[in-house]
Amino acid sequence: MYTNESKLYHEYLIRLDDELSTKLIHFTKENDMKITGVVRRSLRQFFENELQKEIKRNYITDENRNK
Repeated sequence: MYTNESKLYHEYLIRLDDELSTKLIHFTKENDMKITGVVRRSLRQFFENELQKEIKRNYITDENRNK
């Protein structure tokens, strides 16, 4: 963990199998991105999708309560 410009950063060790690692390297080269950028973007997309799922579940639960 370290700070930079008043932001707190964490370091993680992530292990990937060879196939996934190769795909990640090719993707970063094709899209002119760094691996950390791809991981951050993927995590943001994952958590946005999870939030949407939770919102849908809550909406359905609220609808069922109102019946």
